[in-house]
Amino acid sequence: MHRKEINYFKVNKDRIRYDKYWKMKLPIGSGTIESASKNVIGGRLKQGGMAWSLSGAKGMLQIRSSIKSGRFFSDFKRALQNTA
Repeated sequence: MHRKEINYFKVNKDRIRYDKYWKMKLPIGSGTIESASKNVIGGRLKQGGMAWSLSGAKGMLQIRSSIKSGRFFSDFKRALQNTA
């Protein structure tokens, strides 16, 4: 059998309570996250005439994610400390 998958369900059985989450009207699918990711990433990286290197896109994604999550200043401060 698939030991890795079985172990995952054993370890996470208390987190996989979809019946409980459904009753609480919480989203249990990935659609909400996929849509948010598309908007956060696409909103900045896919504007007309833009071309990105892999490292440039990764950097912009980090900045955009930090801004949208309200953590820009703390993330920026941590990044500066890591470069010193």
